[in-house]
Amino acid sequence: MEGGRGPLRVSIVRGGGLAGLVITTAVDTSALTEEDAATLRDLVRAADLENVPPSTRAAMPDAQSYEITVESGETSRTVVLTERDLSAAVRSLITWIESVPGHERSVRPPG
Repeated sequence: MEGGRGPLRVSIVRGGGLAGLVITTAVDTSALTEEDAATLRDLVRAADLENVPPSTRAAMPDAQSYEITVESGETSRTVVLTERDLSAAVRSLITWIESVPGHERSVRPPG
């Protein structure tokens, strides 16, 4: 699932917070420079999402939740985590995806 050298797409659906907005951010290696595509693969590998257990804690009121999906070739893995469950590596992945040139972003109201 780490992506190897083939296509890799990562999407993050973030919801909750005070406004309750649902923000989707995605990035695909086909839209990135070679260097940024390599960085994405490294960050996905470091986040080790295949081995991150889903959140079992109840969400705190107004807390953010994250649905992270990694698609590589024919395989896909989705994890849902609360803000409190994000490791430093997963936070780094999210921050990088939200700032890299070439990412897609959409915002919609709750519900």
